[in-house]
Amino acid sequence: MICGIDQGMIGVDIEKIEEIRIDEVIKFFSEEERIYLSLLNGRQRLLRFYDLWTLKESYLKAVGKGISHALDRFNVKFNSGIPYVTSPSNSFQIQKYNLRQIHVDPEYCLAICAKNNQFPKSITLITLNEILEHFKPYNRIP
Repeated sequence: MICGIDQGMIGVDIEKIEEIRIDEVIKFFSEEERIYLSLLNGRQRLLRFYDLWTLKESYLKAVGKGISHALDRFNVKFNSGIPYVTSPSNSFQIQKYNLRQIHVDPEYCLAICAKNNQFPKSITLITLNEILEHFKPYNRIP
C-alpha cells in the first residue's frame, strides 16, 4: 500500500515487479511506447514496462481520470532521466504535472505525479498500525 500527501492533486502508484507477458499488456500503450519497448530485451524490457506503467497510472490518478482512461492516448517520455507526459497527436489534453520515480526496493516500482515539483528524496516506510496511531487523537468515534 502507498500513500502520498500534498497540498494539490497527487497520483501515486506502486507495483511489484513480476514476470508478465508484456506483449499482452503493451497493446494498451501508445504506438511510440510499444516501439520503444520492442527495442529492449529481457530484464531491461520488464523494468521499463513497469516504469511506464506506474508513471502512466500515477498521472491518470493525479488528473482524476483513473486507469479507466485510455493508456494509448498519451506518452511517457524521459528527458535526462526525468519523465514527462506528451500527447502523440494532440488527441489528449495534457495537463502540466511533474512525474518522479522513487526507488524503494529492487522488487518494486514507485511513481509519483504532482502539480508541484517538490518531491521527497526518499520515502518513509511505516505500518498501518503506525498510521492509525498517528491519527488516533483526531478520531471522533467513542
